[in-house]
Amino acid sequence: MKAGQVPEVVRAQRFDLTDAEGRVLGQLAVSPEGSPYLLLADAKGRGSASLILLPNGAPELALHHANGQARGSLCLSSDGTAYLALRDAKGEPRALLALSPDGRPYLALYHAKGKTRASLSLGHDGSPYLALLDQEGNTIWDAPP
Repeated sequence: MKAGQVPEVVRAQRFDLTDAEGRVLGQLAVSPEGSPYLLLADAKGRGSASLILLPNGAPELALHHANGQARGSLCLSSDGTAYLALRDAKGEPRALLALSPDGRPYLALYHAKGKTRASLSLGHDGSPYLALLDQEGNTIWDAPP
């Protein structure tokens, strides 16, 4: 290859993006399950953001805490539902905002053990529905009833 020329195709199982000291700050690779992903790391090498194509074909963008735990993710599921999930420091879901394939929004709030405690949604006709639930997930109040 002559100086200044670039190859048309570069193939590898993993690409590492490093800084001047050799620290890996980014990675483009294929997971052991066969899913492609992009990982961006902070100066200490901790994963801060990732983009992955899940085995079912759904893309997911995740933001990670310094401990590596994903705290927020944006995903498009295989059925076309788009959702934003927020997790606590232990990785437990605490809030979910979703939009169904037909455009109906849904909001759910969870307690620390992962049970839904409140939900708000719109029906097919656009009518709102709000529900409050007890520790076991049983409806204790809803509107309209």
